[in-house]
Amino acid sequence: MFFPFKSIFPSTETPKNFLVIDLGLEKVTASIFELVDKAPPKMLGLGRKERSKNLQDSLEGVLDALSATSNSIPKKVILGLSGGMMKIVTTIVRYKREETGEEITDKEISEVLEKIDQENHPLKLFFASIISANVDGHKVLNPIGLKGAFVELNFFSSFKDQEEIEFLDNTLASLNFEIFKVLPSAFATTKILLTKGIRDFLILRLAAATTEVTWVKNGGILDIINFSLGEENQDWQVGLEVVIAKYYKEHALPDFFWIFGEDGDLEKIKESITNFPWSKFNLDKNPKIEVPNFSGDFSTKDLVLLALSYEGGYDANN
Repeated sequence: MFFPFKSIFPSTETPKNFLVIDLGLEKVTASIFELVDKAPPKMLGLGRKERSKNLQDSLEGVLDALSATSNSIPKKVILGLSGGMMKIVTTIVRYKREETGEEITDKEISEVLEKIDQENHPLKLFFASIISANVDGHKVLNPIGLKGAFVELNFFSSFKDQEEIEFLDNTLASLNFEIFKVLPSAFATTKILLTKGIRDFLILRLAAATTEVTWVKNGGILDIINFSLGEENQDWQVGLEVVIAKYYKEHALPDFFWIFGEDGDLEKIKESITNFPWSKFNLDKNPKIEVPNFSGDFSTKDLVLLALSYEGGYDANN
């Protein structure tokens, strides 16, 4: 039975080797990663396939491609989700505990998340992260294990269609894989920039005909928005203008953009963003536009795999 809240709690046993699958905008990518001490995860194999309407075929195809580069594929899976309908909610929950002398437990947090889940029916909560917490007036990173009377929890929560979530879990289970963490790929990618000290930015993930924009304000995800214009569209600026117009009156537009693609050359897109009419959105100068640059085994189009691999237990802050 798929347990959607397990993503919020630290894993009691992090596998040394694990599989990362990214259901991207137009491609499905899978890679094996190995954790060695405190070093960044090491990529051991890679498979990539076009994402089709039949997700089962896409998953089976990318695993077949991966098997051609590796003799053994780990059974524990970190699954990243992008594209399609995804609801993002930031929720602050305040409550008074009856048993003030008892420690806050996973079960207690799960009961709070159950209520959040029910409030967003018919969508299903598949990922939640505690952004901040307060116990008896004291800010804490993790309330689990603490005692107190008054608790305030600030959650970042992600919802998708319940049938889609159950289908993904059942499909991977039928192939003898086990999901031990599932989350929005954009959430994992955002954390890489946060470790660099950048708090306000837009991340643009581009595919041939689709774009996903992640708007981050003060370190928190404001929204994840998809639109059907991508690298191949000459009028790509139209989609970006729609996204910006949705929020800029209430939220100052970030002056830092991170752009990366699932394939293709990003120089034309970078030029298009540079020539965007920023003055109409009260920006005195063009935002800084950066394409991630990696050395070693990683390419820009592997950024999401790298970000998701960090969710296997690597602390990028060290």
